[in-house]
Amino acid sequence: MSIFQAPSFRLKRTMLVLVGLVLAGTQAANTQTLATLYNFSGLRVDGFYPNGGLLFDGMGNLYGTTQGLGGGNCRKADFACGTIFKLAPNGNETTLFAFAAGVNAYPRAGLIADAQGNFYGTTFGTGGPTSLDGTAFRLKKQKTVKRLHIFRGNRVQPGDGAFPAASLVMDSQGNLFGTTSSGGSGFGTVFEVSSGGVETIVHTFAATDGANAYGGLIFDDHGNLYGTTVNGGATGDGTVFKITPTGAVTVLHSFIGADGQFPLGTLVQDKSGNFYGVTEGGGIFGLGTVFKIDASGEETVLYNFSGVPDGNFPFGGLVVDAQGDLYGSTADGGHVTASCSGGCGTVFKLTPAGKETILYNFCSQANCTDGYHPTGNLTFDAQGNLYGATLYGGTGQCHIGSTITGCGTIFKVTP
Repeated sequence: MSIFQAPSFRLKRTMLVLVGLVLAGTQAANTQTLATLYNFSGLRVDGFYPNGGLLFDGMGNLYGTTQGLGGGNCRKADFACGTIFKLAPNGNETTLFAFAAGVNAYPRAGLIADAQGNFYGTTFGTGGPTSLDGTAFRLKKQKTVKRLHIFRGNRVQPGDGAFPAASLVMDSQGNLFGTTSSGGSGFGTVFEVSSGGVETIVHTFAATDGANAYGGLIFDDHGNLYGTTVNGGATGDGTVFKITPTGAVTVLHSFIGADGQFPLGTLVQDKSGNFYGVTEGGGIFGLGTVFKIDASGEETVLYNFSGVPDGNFPFGGLVVDAQGDLYGSTADGGHVTASCSGGCGTVFKLTPAGKETILYNFCSQANCTDGYHPTGNLTFDAQGNLYGATLYGGTGQCHIGSTITGCGTIFKVTP
């Protein structure tokens, strides 16, 4: 099963749009490549605002989470509930689980699965007097959720993590590993949760080695873990780190702004052992970068986003195909409309040499019925098609204040 995760929201933004600037190496978009597979309605039956990456099973079903609505006493204005959903190949959507307000819900990342078909994920939590600061959970095939660990590092349990914003990764023994954006000494943690729900803090960030991990982790073939932090490091602009099976931590790279700032997404590794990722800010234009880190730890900026027409603020991580080409999305930039004056986001392809092609500009359809602001990872199918979610847009009727945004979509892009 393909497992990808995505972080959830920007921390800092440089409000800069370079209208009409076309960088060398950027090709025009093909706006006929997207199919909308599902429009969220914003009703209790399906939730709204899907934010994380999607997960395929062997029969072509897609699984993911929404931030909004759910069960119990959730309201349409709440962002503290959310759902877990399944989307069948025929377009039928099923809510597998609806989180209820007051029980520490709010999933902000995608799911992973084990060989038995159980799903695992995290909820961000809402803090509050009881300091329920997120969970690691398991959704069994019988559609019951068990909280494997409740994080309490914000107030109640010093040293524990708080507010996990990324999905999990599982080792061969069924242990779960993830990150928290806060808790520990205040800068976040890397944690392990056993199949029985016993939590171990693998690492506590100290700012110098990173702070505020909003991206998930990946394993290499030797059992080392790799990840990113949004802040911390040499200049506070974020880090890429490695943790060995014995717990030794190495900062592979500290961002300094010119080479990117605030890496939010999860890393991806190619067949040669190189790591790739995105930063939400920094670079030449302050609008984000795609970077590469080779086996020796040397970092190279492969691409600097400029806003219009090539996109900006990439949130989710990248996926890589067999040829080494990279694919991702930007939350903003690209096509400018009344709905999103800074651009509605893009799906892009980047060659290993740094040549970018825009595969799709969101809000290319009237009233943004195709969705806008994709913030999660993309997912491949066996034919090389890309699948993802947009946070807003579509045909549903959801609101931010008095503004109708649409409730989000699930889409397919054929490169």
